Amino acid sequence: MKRIVSIWFPHFPLDRLKRQVRVEHPGQAARFVDETLPFALVVKDNQALHVGAANQAARQGGVAAGMALADAFALLPGLQTRPLHSARDAAVLKRLARWCVAYAPWTTVDGKDGLLLDITGTARVFGGEDVLLRRLTTRLRGAGFTTHIGVAPTPGAAWALARFGMSKDGADAAVFHGGNAALPAVLGPLPIEALRVTPQDARTLRRLGLLTIADVKALPRVSLARRFSSSAGAATVVTRLDQMFAQQAEPISPLAPAQIFQARTAFSEPVLDPQSFALHLTDLLQRLCQDLALADQGGRALTLVACRCDASRHQITIQTARASADAAHLAKLFEHKLPELDPGFGIDALVLMATRTEPLAPEQSDLKEPDLKNQVRGLHSNTHSNAVAQLMDRLSNRLGAEHVFQLKACASHWPEYAERGQAAGEVPAKSAVRASVNTFVDAMECPSLPPRPLRILTPPEVIDVEKCLPDCAPTHFRWRRVRHHVVRASGPERILPEWWRDGERQTAARDYYDVEDGAGRRFWIFRNHPVQREELADTDQARRDHVDADHRHRDQWRLHGVFA
Repeated sequence: MKRIVSIWFPHFPLDRLKRQVRVEHPGQAARFVDETLPFALVVKDNQALHVGAANQAARQGGVAAGMALADAFALLPGLQTRPLHSARDAAVLKRLARWCVAYAPWTTVDGKDGLLLDITGTARVFGGEDVLLRRLTTRLRGAGFTTHIGVAPTPGAAWALARFGMSKDGADAAVFHGGNAALPAVLGPLPIEALRVTPQDARTLRRLGLLTIADVKALPRVSLARRFSSSAGAATVVTRLDQMFAQQAEPISPLAPAQIFQARTAFSEPVLDPQSFALHLTDLLQRLCQDLALADQGGRALTLVACRCDASRHQITIQTARASADAAHLAKLFEHKLPELDPGFGIDALVLMATRTEPLAPEQSDLKEPDLKNQVRGLHSNTHSNAVAQLMDRLSNRLGAEHVFQLKACASHWPEYAERGQAAGEVPAKSAVRASVNTFVDAMECPSLPPRPLRILTPPEVIDVEKCLPDCAPTHFRWRRVRHHVVRASGPERILPEWWRDGERQTAARDYYDVEDGAGRRFWIFRNHPVQREELADTDQARRDHVDADHRHRDQWRLHGVFA
């Protein structure tokens, strides 16, 4: 007899978000884990915002999934919300399905919040079905997922037990141990929603007075079909009914196994010569890159594993800023890593694996003929973005990824917050595709700004000003115990406060000056220009006190940057 396991995650979007926050932002985990604070995930549907999921505190306050967000705020004005990411939820659910292959070879995703496992014949490997279910439940709940599990001979019956047949005594799973003939007695009292029909079909059945599965099963098929306005609805109900009671087959289509990209070469006898490793690595890269190109994939991380004759292993790893299937470029990255490969008493085999892959992004090549020099260097095209990505790869693998970064623009007018350092490998492939195009578009759309210094001091350093007229640049200033005489100055350039921020950025404007001293050195200095206190009559006392502090330090000058 078949044994099907249905795993239902009733709060999967919330559990997935909590798990992500615990890993990526431990400091913010308390806000999401605390069930006493009402919290909901919001989804946009038909140009309107609806509640996609709500935690226990929000549900106790009357908020439910599917409710309009405006109605939810009317019930709970203090409700905290975040957008619901369906794509991320689907990706995590698919990874969970692949993880469940350790318990059953036939696993698949069931909707947006469930999994189906065919454990027929596999329970004995774990010492019995109860041990398998207990281990599976413990691992999932230990990972932070709320689970309801149903076990039955058919997928429909297991699905119904997981969602509507869980007992109230805290049992780990609702398990049906009888045969197919005993299914009607167990599933008959369950509501008609347990048939896996659409909400519209469920409402139609309830209007007809059919409240349970037993009520539907008792009706003749012809009489049941007459009660639906469309034949499709009646056919769906009949099909689900037959599948639940094993009168119609419902096979489980398992997930296709994840494609593994690797190339392997074995030696007839142990090899100790490091020079031969480079020759074999070139062949491995050619074979691996060919497989990657056929799958339209590129490697972001490649690992070369040396299998020694004493059963030990040694490996070296390279990483790339963008997905790459260029064997010549990858060979250059391994060139500086190969001396680190320790052959020990000899190497029996070399295995090259692509441990991280991404889809290869299409590139817009130039219309002119490709440069022969670039072809020799292994460049796919002579585009600037591709050359920069390969340069970042070489620097990252030689100096370390933590020492190579690029500046990313941020949504702020204040110079110290307008950009931040980002690791070279953090740019997604689809963003890298449009990198050069976005740079051009941003340059066209952004207003022209005065020159900015190459070196920004964070935080700005205080300078002593000797002589200064109102709303003018100083004539002399002292920075780091050195006196500078200003011979040229331009400005001021006023940067207004960002009222939506906290602290100084919320209240103080800045007047920037580009000054040059007698030695030709250029500096970027500024003076705070606070807003007037009377403009903040309707704001809180803390912000007005901060403005008073800004007025006390109005004449304090700071040096923010140095030009080359």
